[in-house]
This record gives sequence, C-alpha cells and structure tokens, in this order.
Amino acid sequence: MQNINTVIETFSKINGLSEDTYRIFNEHKDILLSWKKNLVDTFYEKLFSYEKTANIPNEGEREKLENTLSNWYVDIIDGNIDDNFWKKQWYIGLAHIARGVDNSYMISMMNILQSEFAKKCFAEFEADKALELSLAFNKITDAILSVIVEGYIHLYIEAIERMSGIKREVVNRMASLESKKMFKEYKDNI
Repeated sequence: MQNINTVIETFSKINGLSEDTYRIFNEHKDILLSWKKNLVDTFYEKLFSYEKTANIPNEGEREKLENTLSNWYVDIIDGNIDDNFWKKQWYIGLAHIARGVDNSYMISMMNILQSEFAKKCFAEFEADKALELSLAFNKITDAILSVIVEGYIHLYIEAIERMSGIKREVVNRMASLESKKMFKEYKDNI
C-alpha cells in the first residue's frame, strides 16, 4: 500500500527531489513571491473558463480557494515543505473525490501553473537561471502531483472499503484479476 512517505521517497529517488531543490528559490525569493497574484489569477481564470471545471467550486468560494493556492505557492517558494505540507497534498485527493474532480483536471491545472511559472522565469532571468528555477518548480510540483494522485487512489479505495465492508486486499485482488482480463481483451483487439 502506498503512503505519503513512500510516494515522496520513490519520487525523490527517481527524480532527484532533495533539499537543494527547495533551496534554489531563496536567491530570488522576492521576485518569485511577487508573481503569486498573477499565477493565482491565471490558474482561476483558466479553471473558470472551462465549463466542466468552472462548476466544481461552490458559489462564492473563489476567494477562499485563491487564498489556499496563494498560501500553497508561498510555502513552496519559502521552502515550507514539511510533513504537514505533504499530508495536506495527500488529502487534496479526498477533497477531489468528494467534489468529483477528475485527476485529468487536476493535472491539467498543475500544468497551467508550471507553464506560467516557466514563462515568468524566462521573461525575468537569463536562460540558465530561468531553466534552473523552472525545472526546480516542476520537480516540486510533479512530486506534489504524485502525492495527490496516489492519495486520490488510496482514499478512493478506502472509501469503497468503508462503504462496502470489503477488505482492501479483496478490492485489490478483484482489481488485479479484472485488469488482467481487461488487458487481454485490449491486446486481442489491437
């Protein structure tokens, strides 16, 4: 079973996420933090411009969500990434399940932030520094994506387990057996 620490450890070993990745923002922290409002505005303008994602937030909730995203961005730039930060990312998956947020929406929106951050880096800094900063941001936010997606899957299965009374091992076994059957059907049709 995946848990937060396992996901972070796996991502870190494969992708080189380390304390140095977080520290890279210190040198240009003031500039990076000055982008917060623009990044948050871009994120929510995009979210509300697509009908399937525009209906996810409750009426009047935008300001609260903007504050949450602002705080999240500040935590990343300030390097405030501790166990509590990762735990929050894990439970974002639970909020997404409850609201019917598809992981493809969440991944797409993270890409919006990554792209906008990269644009700002290349507009502000020399190419080498811009690349270094944008790659660090991508590495951190990709780690966050991993935690959110795994949290989503883990908590989705846990919700089914709690509601149905079927033990996780049985759910996992059922999924394994059926996916093997489905994969054979897929291979037979290509």
